[in-house]
This record gives sequence, C-alpha cells and structure tokens, in this order.
Amino acid sequence: MLDHAPLRPAVVAGWIRRDGAGTLEILQRGTSVVPDELRRRLRPALRPHDTAVAATLVVARVGDRPQAFWCRAERS
Repeated sequence: MLDHAPLRPAVVAGWIRRDGAGTLEILQRGTSVVPDELRRRLRPALRPHDTAVAATLVVARVGDRPQAFWCRAERS
C-alpha cells in the first residue's frame, strides 16, 4: 500500500499523476461505489499510452465512510 485517504476522486487523480499510472484496477468492498463510473471520472489523469505502470485502487468502507487505498504490486 502506497497511500490511503478518505475517498475523493481529486486525491486519487493526484496519486495517478504522481505515480504515472497508465492502467488502473479498482476493487471495492462494502461501498456503493461503482468501479466503472469511478474509472470514467479518473480517466483524464491516466496515461493511456504508458501501460507499464499499473496500480490498484481498493475502496473499502471503514467505519461509515469509504476509504481509498492506493496499491501497486511489487515484483521480486
């Protein structure tokens, strides 16, 4: 996990730009977030021609609010 914060698309878009992500997987657990709708909102921040950097956004309910967890798989 690289970062976490309450779910706000502007914060997630900043993570995408900071890390240069071109591919984004969105997982959600226990929230009403629709991954395809969130991906459409975040698409302008993605680098579509650079798919070498992939990231995963996990959206989960913690308490009564959705939280965003920014993750990336590490290759060993």
